[in-house]
Amino acid sequence: LVARAARGGPPGDGGARGPGGVSVVAVQLVASSHPKASKPKDLEALARSLDPSVPWEAAASVAAAVDSAVATPGLCAVLFGSVFVVADARARIAEARPELLPPGDFAFEQAGEPPLVG
Repeated sequence: LVARAARGGPPGDGGARGPGGVSVVAVQLVASSHPKASKPKDLEALARSLDPSVPWEAAASVAAAVDSAVATPGLCAVLFGSVFVVADARARIAEARPELLPPGDFAFEQAGEPPLVG
């Protein structure tokens, strides 16, 4: 899931209101690169049946959801899901908006992978 939100309401969009005056602009449902991932359209149908008041959207890809989430200044993007979703999102952020991550972050190829066993 990739959620876009703003406190006090986003520019030009009502969204769904949550606690503390936070307005949810969109909750994008994504599929990870895992071969057994559910299809976003299937997740959207299920999510709408559970709570139609939330602005659910099926995203074409994790990269498309990240691009959409960081496109509007002043909005907060919250990415959550499996390790596969978060890894795909971090890779897209490193590629498209590297200034959002610290320079030595392991999402960057030149940083290399951290050792799994010390």
